[in-house]
Amino acid sequence: MRFVRKIVRGYDVSFLLKLTGYGDAEMIHFFDEDGRFVAPRAAKKEPVGRQISHLTAQYGAKYFVPFSSMHRYQRADSIWANEYTTTLEDYRNGFDSTHCELLPAFIRYDCSKESLEPIDPPKTSQQVFAPAQFGDDWSEPLSTDDKAKITAYFQSFDHVKNQFRFVRITVGGKTHIIDMNAGCEIEVLPLKRRAIRSCWRLNRRYSTTC
Repeated sequence: MRFVRKIVRGYDVSFLLKLTGYGDAEMIHFFDEDGRFVAPRAAKKEPVGRQISHLTAQYGAKYFVPFSSMHRYQRADSIWANEYTTTLEDYRNGFDSTHCELLPAFIRYDCSKESLEPIDPPKTSQQVFAPAQFGDDWSEPLSTDDKAKITAYFQSFDHVKNQFRFVRITVGGKTHIIDMNAGCEIEVLPLKRRAIRSCWRLNRRYSTTC
């Protein structure tokens, strides 16, 4: 942080572009032991501008631009998360700074003229897509090959082995138990086939270092 602030002080114009918002981009799809959804911190709708004011003060930035934060969920199995997204109007809520200006999200900035113009891109369609269009089928159980890949992935981490006796994976109504030789239970439900493939790729890449 100090290193970045020192660099920023050397320039009259500086921009902070950072993911901000209520927190819908975090891992918020959690349920308790009774299957009830656990409301994420994003549900509190804490003023985003207050967060931005703090960040810009830390870095000493002259301008802040909402960046990588304009999410919209379009899959039928993820549209529930739209309840926790941050609108462009929300960014000014709570913003209070004497050293930084909050700029619009979509702009073109001319560094030589120190001027900006809005881009105003059209909003994404509200169309909802079925998971099957992306190769995901929640009712499809794990294949023998899937089970082998998932087992190899979880068993590749020694620190996980030391904490959990087993991992129970439930996909498509079918359960697969992975013996971990330690002490408690977690349930991963559901798990996408795409995530399974990612686990396998990560395991192959990092199995010697994890």
